[in-house]
Amino acid sequence: MKKERDRLIKNKIQFKVIGHLDKIPEGTRELIRELEFLTKEHDGLKLTFAFGYGGRTEIVDAVNKFLIENPGKAITEEDLQNNFYHPKTKDVDLLIRTGGDKRISNFLLWQLAYAELYFTTTAWPDFGRPEFISILKEVEQRERRFGHVKCLGALDEAKKMAKKNSFVLGRS
Repeated sequence: MKKERDRLIKNKIQFKVIGHLDKIPEGTRELIRELEFLTKEHDGLKLTFAFGYGGRTEIVDAVNKFLIENPGKAITEEDLQNNFYHPKTKDVDLLIRTGGDKRISNFLLWQLAYAELYFTTTAWPDFGRPEFISILKEVEQRERRFGHVKCLGALDEAKKMAKKNSFVLGRS
């Protein structure tokens, strides 16, 4: 953090840390708080580090926080989001997993709901700008539907094909 501090500030990068920081030294926690404060209004890239973080734990912590503050009230998706470690953090658009692993490993489970996922065998220390740009170009070609069917015409066409092939489609 000390090494990259000036570059983060110069490039208007917003810095955040999520997770349970109680297991790292107080001096490091102070550096984190300071850098988060200095970059909180930055509108460039958002750089978030996860220490002692687990997506399931974040969801459980958010629900418990809400229940303590709102006994007897039913929780909504918005309530849950507002009780996450950093509630203003938006959903993830793209997760790049390096090192050949093909899983999300309990990372930002809620925030990854509609993310594009990209898995590369390149190890993190070797991951660089050329591969990053190549990934962005590939991902921008993907159609993002956020859980919706592309268009009603596609559904009608699928029904016609199914009837032609002796399948039955209906509404329930």
